[in-house]
Amino acid sequence: MKQWNGFIKGINLGGWLSQSNLKREHLDTFITRDDIKQIAEWGLDHIRLTVDYALIQDEAGQTKENGFEYIDRCLKWCDEFNLNMIIEIHKFYGYNFLDGETDEGFFHNEKVIMHFINMWIAIAKRYGSRPERICFELLNAVMDTRDHDSWINIAKSAISIIRVFAPKTKILVCGSGQSCVNSILTLNDFHDPNVGFSFHCYEPILFCQQQAYWRDDIPHDEKMSFPVSKEEYYNRLARHPAIQFSSKITCPDLLGPDYFKNLFKRAVNYAEKLDTVIHCVEYGVIDRADNASTLMWFKQIHEAFEFFGIGRALWTYKEMDFGLKDQRFEGIREIILKNL
Repeated sequence: MKQWNGFIKGINLGGWLSQSNLKREHLDTFITRDDIKQIAEWGLDHIRLTVDYALIQDEAGQTKENGFEYIDRCLKWCDEFNLNMIIEIHKFYGYNFLDGETDEGFFHNEKVIMHFINMWIAIAKRYGSRPERICFELLNAVMDTRDHDSWINIAKSAISIIRVFAPKTKILVCGSGQSCVNSILTLNDFHDPNVGFSFHCYEPILFCQQQAYWRDDIPHDEKMSFPVSKEEYYNRLARHPAIQFSSKITCPDLLGPDYFKNLFKRAVNYAEKLDTVIHCVEYGVIDRADNASTLMWFKQIHEAFEFFGIGRALWTYKEMDFGLKDQRFEGIREIILKNL
């Protein structure tokens, strides 16, 4: 399958310029030059820089120049240590991937949509001259399939305007339905060799996000190991009917030794038909899982990534319940990195 050189093995910088209080003390200390150096020493080739709109744009749609200072700073470090960067908008005014569309609206509010496009114009003007180093990812995830058509129209409009200022920059577009791998099958051919498709992979969900406190549909007191049989997984689903929609994303019928290869196969075939790239922009295992299961999960998913040639960015570098740098990964971090 087609690949983008320099965007094969990466890691997210979650919790810094997104999903944080965005206060100066945090922004100045959470990620430093030493962290970027560490990532490069681990042998990775790119970082995914998750950014909340509030860092670089106010609610009136005006650009906040001081917020771009942190992206510029990180880019300088990436240049120093030869790392590429995906700039990704994690949350936007009127939309939170955890809660969907807010009262202000995003997918169906023309004023907010224009704020979104204007934000990408500002980003493209600033970084569009660095296509060898920087990739743009329009939005983190679209959760509700009912927003699909509106989202595709927004993405097409944004890309057409971005191309005025960044004609060769790589751009990633996600699908709807929690941006799972099979959502790629719903995406159109953008007829642009530098547009690819992004997806997330936290499957099986009851394992990867076990005891996740931010989810109301997952039990907060139940542990699970990996690998898991189809029978056991269906038994667990029967006890927790609220997870039924997410269970379709998990595709429990595919569980087995080649689970991830089978899970990714349809999306890979579709991407090959369109001669485009797919990139797993988030994947990982929550820190509540046991180490043996975590290692087995990483081994299997990395085998599938390598088999198909899928670029990926691990969630995440530190903290956020998934941090690879955290103490929880002591003793198994090197094994994960060796197979990544």
